[in-house]
Amino acid sequence: YVKKAIPLLEAQLKKNPKDIDRIEVLFSLGEYYRRTGETAKSKECFALLKMVQYTDEDGKKKAGHPYFVGLVEEVEKLPPEPPPDMQKEADDKQPQTSGG
Repeated sequence: YVKKAIPLLEAQLKKNPKDIDRIEVLFSLGEYYRRTGETAKSKECFALLKMVQYTDEDGKKKAGHPYFVGLVEEVEKLPPEPPPDMQKEADDKQPQTSGG
């Protein structure tokens, strides 16, 4: 589902969503890139997310919604995901155990 979602999110981003909508798309896209091993694209999305202007509850313009910036900081602490084909190879090399 992740690989199928990436083109949909890229298309959504091309529609130039504003404010929090843009932040949400960039977060999802960055996370899905991370999960598929596309680290550079993931970092790019997260960097852009931190610069997106949004309007807070008081009507003030701010950059990088703190909730999503916090999520990005947590995600960036995780080890990079191996590309899916490498993960499959690693899974295939795991010894099979029988339950019984």
